[in-house]
Amino acid sequence: AYRFANDRLRTAEFVSNGCMGLTGYSAWDFTGKKRSYGRDIMHPSDRDAVFMEIRAGIESKGPFKAVYRILPANGRERWVWEQGSAVFSDDGTLQAVEGFITDITETKRAEDRIRTMATFDSLTGLPNRTLFFDRFEKALAYAIRYQHAMAVLFVDLDDFKAVNDNYGHQAGDSLLQDVSSRLSGAIRASDTVARMGGDEFTFLLLDIQGREDASIVARKVIEAVGRRFIIGGSEIS
Repeated sequence: AYRFANDRLRTAEFVSNGCMGLTGYSAWDFTGKKRSYGRDIMHPSDRDAVFMEIRAGIESKGPFKAVYRILPANGRERWVWEQGSAVFSDDGTLQAVEGFITDITETKRAEDRIRTMATFDSLTGLPNRTLFFDRFEKALAYAIRYQHAMAVLFVDLDDFKAVNDNYGHQAGDSLLQDVSSRLSGAIRASDTVARMGGDEFTFLLLDIQGREDASIVARKVIEAVGRRFIIGGSEIS
């Protein structure tokens, strides 16, 4: 629990032991005005959004909620959920903001892991079919609206089954990882290469000038995967 004064930097009037344990600082660090929660603890990238939520709660004289990152004394970033409300005097003057903060770091990490599992291929780390089609739909809508060209390339590996049969599935997995790395190096950061499943990959090329640009990327891809691979001491091409 906490109570912050009505000032720009959220100077603390009261901070519970629970909040102290979360931030790693002592109550005196805050109540003695050595530190400001808003300036020193909130993650700079999240600060404006949180203050916007607080201002909205103050203006409506209702509760506010916010999820954001903090930077504790040990430097290890944590995620918190905050719920609070403004305190007004009898004449309507804003006096303070009070509420409580809960550590949700593990919950946030679990959500991120689930989101990653749902949208990225576990073997190669590339976007999977689901994420590819999500990006494709958005890119297509953008291309139609602004009359920009885009391209989709489809790639599969010839004789990949023979690699699994002759060298084993572990060698096949290693080959797919190496192929994925080369494919990622053949495109711009703004483009997407995804693993659709098995030995099939797709490319989404954005803001190209025309077919020749797509052909250039296609040649780079063929060249990249055409070089020999060394898997388990064996040369594979």
